[in-house]
Amino acid sequence: MNINIDGIQIYNAKKKDKDVYYQVKKECCEKFVKKYFGGWNENEQRDYNNKIFDESLSQTCFKMIKFKDKPVGFFGYSVFEKEVGCVTLQIMNIKSRSKIFIGLLQSLICIATKLNKPIYAKSFLGSKDVEIYKDAGFEVVGTTQSHYLLSFKEKSMERINYESLVNERFNGETKELMLKQIANFYDLGEKEFKNKKYKLGADVVLGKTTLMTGFKFDAEYLKLIAKEGKICGDYAGVETRHGVKWAVSTWKFAKKIKLKDYVTKYSGMTVAYNGVYEIVPYGKLDEFVEKLKKKDHFLWEAESTREMRFLPNDIRKNGSIALIFNVGHKDCDKLLENELQRDFIPEEIALRPNPNERNKTRALMEKGFGERCAYIMFGIPRNCIEGLFVDRTVEKNKKQLTLLKQLFPDCYICNIDGKVIAE
Repeated sequence: MNINIDGIQIYNAKKKDKDVYYQVKKECCEKFVKKYFGGWNENEQRDYNNKIFDESLSQTCFKMIKFKDKPVGFFGYSVFEKEVGCVTLQIMNIKSRSKIFIGLLQSLICIATKLNKPIYAKSFLGSKDVEIYKDAGFEVVGTTQSHYLLSFKEKSMERINYESLVNERFNGETKELMLKQIANFYDLGEKEFKNKKYKLGADVVLGKTTLMTGFKFDAEYLKLIAKEGKICGDYAGVETRHGVKWAVSTWKFAKKIKLKDYVTKYSGMTVAYNGVYEIVPYGKLDEFVEKLKKKDHFLWEAESTREMRFLPNDIRKNGSIALIFNVGHKDCDKLLENELQRDFIPEEIALRPNPNERNKTRALMEKGFGERCAYIMFGIPRNCIEGLFVDRTVEKNKKQLTLLKQLFPDCYICNIDGKVIAE
């Protein structure tokens, strides 16, 4: 263990160092023991710390720290099956204390990273050491009556790159919000969820806890999604050309609806007249025209629904696929707190239509589109994907279906008829 600080020496702790350990602990901890445990009783504390010292000798690592040949502290930890814990880091109040402290933490982080294990530690409430832990990358994950509970989990290179991008391009509240959402994404991605399952041939049902996003089938892109989840392309250099930048655009549902009925609905048209809009489902245009005969109107205008442009359907057969997310888990609340509303999006992360290209009817249709969408900043993690929704082209392609089951073995696959074709 090499710490590049002049005068620092680190040795394996031995039984003869017990008295030194006690003096270090007393200098470092006495004021906190008095504050949180009612006082420092010499006999009780010596017995207690002697016991801790003896136990520490059997740790994976237990070192005595010397500075210019004088004992100034102790450092230790144990490697367990799933974590690195029982971290001891006590250093007297000397010159270069902070440098020594963070140097030892960085050495510990290197070891834990190679082992692919998180680190768990603690520090007294009110101790300035907690700031050193934070500077090294630890997070406060809880508190007890007397201690901060700290955790270090290695950030993926992807996450570091995403955070660096945000730090470079944004400022103020927008930057803080985006960094917070990236943290929410990765925190949520570590949870274990039991998502909805269906039997082969069952009807898939969508609801208030469901989100959906669609795109053209692309094997390499799906491999990326299978690794971490759906992340907005702006973070990977694929700029959003229409709509909301720096967020994943998803469809949301005000009430329960069978997938097959939803497909029929959005495979029709969005129609605007007399200052209102409505969606006319596939095959229902004649009924709509008959209804308008009874209303006083000058004209009505229509266009294909936005859903039909991006989700699987029988009208546009372009090999599309959609992800079905289950965001009904309680742990999803933080991620959804930052859902953007189309009319309240920071200017720097929104692409807005040219006002000269819009008219009142277009504005009305845009409003209707926005009411059906949820914009989730940054992305939605892999463990929230419960199903894959494919069009006829993908359904008939055995190679593509096989790849989907390999990438998403825990997800069902359903077709345009709303039926499960693979469990």
